Order: sequence, then structure tokens, then C-alpha cells
Amino acid sequence: MILSFSFAILFAYLEYYFIFLDGLPYRNAIEPRMYIFHSYHLFPLIPLLAFIAFEPLIHQYLIGSYHNIVKRGILILGFANFLQALTVNDLFYFVFRRINPSANDPLAGEWIRQAEWTAQILGSINLFGVVFPTWYLITFIIFVPVYLAFLIAK
Repeated sequence: MILSFSFAILFAYLEYYFIFLDGLPYRNAIEPRMYIFHSYHLFPLIPLLAFIAFEPLIHQYLIGSYHNIVKRGILILGFANFLQALTVNDLFYFVFRRINPSANDPLAGEWIRQAEWTAQILGSINLFGVVFPTWYLITFIIFVPVYLAFLIAK
């Protein structure tokens, strides 16, 4: 959980401050290629986040402890980690844009707008004048109970 959260923030930082096209942040310069994903999402971002999220599962498999995978719900934990990492990565892209904007960003200082592709996936919710993509709330509703269940089970 902490590892996937940390790497999601790191990747959001790299995505906002170092991935440019024609001097603009890539997300602003070009529309997503595959529905909602840019090319750098498909490789390496999502595979790396998935590897980090499912690391406990991979570890259990490599040490030959197959029965623990099902018994402990490690696969479900991996999915929760992955959803959390995707959400945190996307959220922190906009946190960086809002709090410490890049000089090259034409949307510097702005929060998520209704026109952003991330807000158009499943729509958005306006809470007290702040736009949040609906998929943030959906993933939150999924991964938080999984984490709580794992904390209670320990």
C-alpha cells in the first residue's frame, strides 16, 4: 500500500515536470491515444505501477507459497493497490499543476476542469466548487474497504 502510493506520487511528479511534447506537458499537448491512456501510460507507467502493486503476490508466488495467495487475499490486495496507485497518480498530477505549476504549462495553477479527459471518463462531481472525476470516488470506495479489512484481519 505505502510502496504503491509512494511510486504513484513519484510517477505523477515525473509525468508533470519531465514528460513534454513541443515544450508543453504531454497531457496538455496531445489527446490520449487509447481511450483514456497516453502512450507513456501504456508503457512504462501502468506496467510499473502494476508490478509494484502486485509485488506481494509475486513474492508469494516466487517463494512457492501458493496456498497463502488465496488464503490471505493477496490477489485482492494487489488489485486494491493498483486502483489506489492509478488514482493517486492521476490526482497528484493535478496537485502538482495546482500547487507548484510548471512554467511551460498553459493550465498552470488550475485544478481539474470539466474538459479534462480524466473528468470525462465517467463524468465528474463538483464538491464545493472543486471538480473531482467520478472514477476517483469509485476507486476510493473499492480500495479503502479492502485496506480496512486487511488492517482489521491482522
